[in-house]
Amino acid sequence: MQLPTLAILAVLTVLLIATFWLAWRLRSLRRDYRLLHEQLVEANAALGTVAPDLQALLGSEPATIISIEILNPMQLAAQESWFADKFGSLTPALIRRIVYDRALKICEETLTRFGAEAQVQIRRAA
Repeated sequence: MQLPTLAILAVLTVLLIATFWLAWRLRSLRRDYRLLHEQLVEANAALGTVAPDLQALLGSEPATIISIEILNPMQLAAQESWFADKFGSLTPALIRRIVYDRALKICEETLTRFGAEAQVQIRRAA
């Protein structure tokens, strides 16, 4: 075999191995996501049976809520990772979830830096 042919075979082998690894990782992430979703559904069902006194919990004033909607999650993900850029259309829900989780961490870190005690959550619209 000639040297260019060996180089092409080596590159193809590396690409094949990378493809299998990415497929395995994606399958693993989907399994984890499914398990977390099931736990969330169970937790929501359990919370639904216990009705906390929200007036006592929150006080007499209504809570002030700041809402953030990220309008371009796919573009943000593509800036951070070539994987999201190339394969984001295959798993858009997963990419959006990762972007929102990252935004949550950024908000928590920034508020902590300013000395704010805040509860930062992700709430999905129904």
